[in-house]
Amino acid sequence: MERKERRSWTPTDDVVLISSWLNTSKDAVVGNKQKFVAFWKRIADYFDASPKLAGCEKRQPMHCKQRKNKPLFIHIVDRLSNDVQYFQEKKDGLGRISLSPLQKCTAAIRVLAYGCVINGSDG
Repeated sequence: MERKERRSWTPTDDVVLISSWLNTSKDAVVGNKQKFVAFWKRIADYFDASPKLAGCEKRQPMHCKQRKNKPLFIHIVDRLSNDVQYFQEKKDGLGRISLSPLQKCTAAIRVLAYGCVINGSDG
């Protein structure tokens, strides 16, 4: 039986995968009540539905799980919050604390993955 060669991961794939993981992970009710396999199936489904990957071969849930690298993502958030002023948490003129570096990175990844702000398409 001949093995099919797997498609390589592109930077766009990585951005969409991180976004899929973040959007699937933020649902605490569903996230806490699903089995491991179901969780990664939801991530793969979310990943495959991205318009950025239209026409590409679908990914299996375990391929997504093997690719996801939370320590790398946290390292990226850390570097951005130390090196780029926008990603740093600060207070506004009224003393309110801004979004966290993690929230800002999540928003930036969503813009990269989908090409627009999520709420920008709400009517």
